[in-house]
Amino acid sequence: MIDSLTPDIEKANTRHLYLDIFWMGAAFAMEWYFLQVFAIRLGATPAHLGTLTALRALLLAVGAALAGRWQQRYTNQIVALRAPTIVYRALLYLGVASSALAPTNQVDILVGLVVLSAIPTGIAQGCFLGMLRSALSERNLAQVVARRTALVNVTVLISVVGLGQLLEHLPFPINYQVGFGLAFAASFLSWRNVQSIKVPDIPHFDPARAASAKVDVWKHPGFVRHMIVVVAICTGVFLAAPLIQLHLVRGLEASDSWISVFGLCEMGAGAIATFYVVRLSSRFGAVKMLAVATFFTFVQVLILGLTPTLPPFLVGSLAFGAGWLSIGVLMFNRLTEIVPKEGFPQYAATYQTLVNVALFAGPLISTLLIEHWISVPAMLLVVAAVRFGAAMLTWALGPRQSVVPVPEAAEAVKMA
Repeated sequence: MIDSLTPDIEKANTRHLYLDIFWMGAAFAMEWYFLQVFAIRLGATPAHLGTLTALRALLLAVGAALAGRWQQRYTNQIVALRAPTIVYRALLYLGVASSALAPTNQVDILVGLVVLSAIPTGIAQGCFLGMLRSALSERNLAQVVARRTALVNVTVLISVVGLGQLLEHLPFPINYQVGFGLAFAASFLSWRNVQSIKVPDIPHFDPARAASAKVDVWKHPGFVRHMIVVVAICTGVFLAAPLIQLHLVRGLEASDSWISVFGLCEMGAGAIATFYVVRLSSRFGAVKMLAVATFFTFVQVLILGLTPTLPPFLVGSLAFGAGWLSIGVLMFNRLTEIVPKEGFPQYAATYQTLVNVALFAGPLISTLLIEHWISVPAMLLVVAAVRFGAAMLTWALGPRQSVVPVPEAAEAVKMA
């Protein structure tokens, strides 16, 4: 589309990236907070919900692993995003619409189509992360990523309140069909903004040479160390995915009002933290801030595992919101610091794959343990220990000096 990234093009790209995440936040609100509720209202069993979470995470990892090969089919990264982005949203909302209208097997249809949408979702995630570094200069990348995270937190917060009122005042299942329809419209506007981004075309090699191009991401020692940290942090976070709501509702008898308050604390703290995380990272270093943010997530499960009442968990919710949402920004920014720009889409796809693998493995491990060997409060303390260990590992594997180019980085990309 363009030969090089100029200041005017970067400014337009930044605007489109902010509009993209603004509209996508409305779609995420419906998906994150109301998809499983819709499945339960259709009669979903715990097995259905477990299948929805686990298989979706597994296929997200598969899709992310395919992102590098998908990107190689195109000379422009925006064109590569066109099909998978619209297909995964269409499959998701087709599942909602068709399951509500089907006379039988409604939950199976919903679960099947939503799980299937995970493959193009993973491809789109991997390609999008690779595209960011081409759409923005190195100087502005970290700030834009942080502001996008803060913006999506605010948008989700506002959207959840509005969608909750909509779902309450319309009859079922029309309310959910309308809600997901609005979310699909918002996601389409997001897609339009992404397609308006301009990036330089990838240099076109002749077929024989392009086929022989090889990026071995595992030969970059800094990348390997960072992926160890990413897996440790994400596994610690996702281990608690099936435990938090379960213990709040059954163990501490939290009402819907309490659940809403905890959610508001998380999103509010996250929105504030992501506004300052880049500035703090520039001052203290991304690795130190990543270790501190991981320690904040440790505070959440430690409090929940020990408290006999709900009010102390307000502190845990604030800590988790500030920590986890900062982690997302810091992990990606650290990735851009340590790997070469050449072959970056392959590094980004591998990064996204490992995050999705942790999302798949973490909930399965904790569910297996609480069903057969350990109580939920005890498991929360085990998760706290894992998160504390991840924070210490992050600190230990961090650099002892500023990041400088290393010879190994150049060797990670080999051309025949």
